[in-house]
Amino acid sequence: MNPYLHELTLRLAAGVLRLPEATRQVHAAYVLSRQQADGGFPGREGGSDPYYTGFALRSLFLLGELSGSPADRAADFLRSRFQHSLNERRAPAVLDLLSLVYGATLLNTSAGSDVLAEPTCSWRDGVAESLEQLRREDGGYAKSVEGRAGSTYQSFLV
Repeated sequence: MNPYLHELTLRLAAGVLRLPEATRQVHAAYVLSRQQADGGFPGREGGSDPYYTGFALRSLFLLGELSGSPADRAADFLRSRFQHSLNERRAPAVLDLLSLVYGATLLNTSAGSDVLAEPTCSWRDGVAESLEQLRREDGGYAKSVEGRAGSTYQSFLV
């Protein structure tokens, strides 16, 4: 059985292929126009956000436009955010961490950018350590280090 995000991506790709080329190009141009100077894509607050960058990268991937300079810039953004989260020694939000890994996977698949090859420590160990900082006594994972109890939603994501 395929992981959920892989299955969802395949279903979305099948739908995108039915869109007229002109529609796909207009949509890709809009998404690309939202890319920030640091390579990320903005969230609700206006600055680059890993979660929203993940959505933008998935859109570009499905549209066949995740390559070249936009992909390189996005890889730089993810690399810097990922390294920052490892250096912080404080767990980022679960959604942000998983968005970083998912975005890195898309960039590796589409553009050959291995975002996770450069961190100085093992990224798998770093992700596992970050996630375990969010584990609570009830067995679940909290949304952030400030959370007192596990969240069903966050635990499903992990």
